[in-house]
Amino acid sequence: DSHQKTKPTGGVENLPPFAGTLLTDQMALLRDVARQPDSGVAERFRRLGFGGAKGNRVKQDLLDLGLLEVESVRRSLAGAPTKLLRLTALARSIPGL
Repeated sequence: DSHQKTKPTGGVENLPPFAGTLLTDQMALLRDVARQPDSGVAERFRRLGFGGAKGNRVKQDLLDLGLLEVESVRRSLAGAPTKLLRLTALARSIPGL
């Protein structure tokens, strides 16, 4: 029937119109990305006091919401690419970032 509920997909359509409903850890990660865009993920998690599991969970939530994207940057010829987090246009529209 046409009254069936659709399951939320975690996409942009479910994002609240303001950042007040984002969790503290999510806002902390977004602010850190805004302030220090060239930090690697491990360095960022250390600075925020996130363990690997917590940091990855918060990061994945923000990726799923369409607020973060990952960019691979090669900083040297010898090393593996560094994964940098970038704010999406949607994240940049959040007041306070």
